[in-house]
Amino acid sequence: GGLGTPFLLLETPSSILWLVVYTSLIAACAIAIFFEKGWRSLLLVAVIGGWSVMTYAWSEIVSIGFVPLADRTIYQLGVVFCLAAFGFAPSLREFLSRRAPDRWVTPAVHGAFAGTPFDRPAVLLAVAAPLISLAISHQIWDLSAPTWGAIEVVAATGYWAVHLFSKTAGDEDAASSHGVAAGLVLAVSWFHLFESDSARLLALAAEAAAIHVATYVTPNRAIRALGHGLFAVIAAWMAVRLLEGAEDPSLFSGRSLTHIGVLLLALGSSVVVRSSAMASTYRVVVALLLGAAWFSFFGDGSNRFLAVSLQAAALILWTQYHADAAVRTTGHALFGVAVLAIEWRLTSLPAGSPPLLNTVALVDLSVIVVAMACSWLLVERRARLVYRFAAYLALLAWFWRDLAPLDNGHAFISIAWGIIAVVLIMIGWRTGRDIARVTGLTTLGIVVAKLFIVDLAELDTGWRVVLFIGLGVLLLSASYLFPSIWKGDAGQLKDPMSRDAEDPG
Repeated sequence: GGLGTPFLLLETPSSILWLVVYTSLIAACAIAIFFEKGWRSLLLVAVIGGWSVMTYAWSEIVSIGFVPLADRTIYQLGVVFCLAAFGFAPSLREFLSRRAPDRWVTPAVHGAFAGTPFDRPAVLLAVAAPLISLAISHQIWDLSAPTWGAIEVVAATGYWAVHLFSKTAGDEDAASSHGVAAGLVLAVSWFHLFESDSARLLALAAEAAAIHVATYVTPNRAIRALGHGLFAVIAAWMAVRLLEGAEDPSLFSGRSLTHIGVLLLALGSSVVVRSSAMASTYRVVVALLLGAAWFSFFGDGSNRFLAVSLQAAALILWTQYHADAAVRTTGHALFGVAVLAIEWRLTSLPAGSPPLLNTVALVDLSVIVVAMACSWLLVERRARLVYRFAAYLALLAWFWRDLAPLDNGHAFISIAWGIIAVVLIMIGWRTGRDIARVTGLTTLGIVVAKLFIVDLAELDTGWRVVLFIGLGVLLLSASYLFPSIWKGDAGQLKDPMSRDAEDPG
């Protein structure tokens, strides 16, 4: 009832003095009783009601008419008093209660409210009070953005000083809450100090990284959680910027350099994060954002896909020395994206490009080579086979795309595929790898099918004769060597028609 009375005083702007004095008196009485009795319900009613009066009353006063400077100053003093009463006083009371629990008795909280913010409201109020005070102050004064930024930096410095004092005094809860408040106020200041979104993003990332370094030296869960929260906001903001795209993609543009700086700060923070699971999360998020950032770094699609494949290879190589399943999975996912993109690109070739030696073809071949090279880094046999199979299919499609547009291009495709098949068969024979032999023989079978289905209809007579004779020689050689090859016998090959050959009967 007492907090509702000030609304009856809002008849003219000249009543501001009485409104501020009355509201401050009610707040002071409520805080005094809370200090004596420790009644949390009274504290929360006073806080909610007091801030509601100060917020709503100003909007009503402004609607009545112009507010002189003196009245604005008085109202600001009222806001400062509420900041002290609702922000600092509860923390002081909890500190005294821990030092002298018999003198400053705090009633126990039971039931559903036990362990909730209602049980220890001082922590939440210490964080909320400066933010509410700043929001109301912004309505009172019409100052420039840099001025507000400077004021907020000073306020953040003051709260950090209270954090250090509380820590020295042994009050960890007050130190945590005022440290978080300092971090939040400082984060708000960047939006007033800088006009550019890139500068704001980089400043937030630098603050979050500094928080992680500070909490690594002096552990504090609440302040560390603030660092995680800031990086979560940064990641979401950067993702939105990447989805919007850049008007002129360039690796050395201010926008791209900002993204690189943010990612480096986040990656550096993963080193000082104490939780291994959280550090892995940081690395995964950085990897995903970097994978998306290549599209804003490069305007050419070829460079983008090559960069993504190289990044995926770097992630897989890193996991060979650091056990991090999440990062390894991210590397696989990025490689999957790169390979799918390459498979899609292999369906068409830019007009006028020379076969095999154009930029698109060379970049696509580089991605295929990187994928094949990465397969040697993998420990899991299934993963190795997936990588090699995908790279092999891409290689076959690569020859098809670049050679098919030529005159009698299908002849060159058949020759290239046949050579690949023979090489795989020989590798399988020399190394005893069944998968290489089977893949080579399967490819040879595909070449035979292609010869009858496609080449007979597409090629000139001369090319058909050459291909049939050449394929016949290959098949005859393969059939002659097949028994020894299939058994994986790396010793001396025997002529199945000679006297020394074993009698199959």
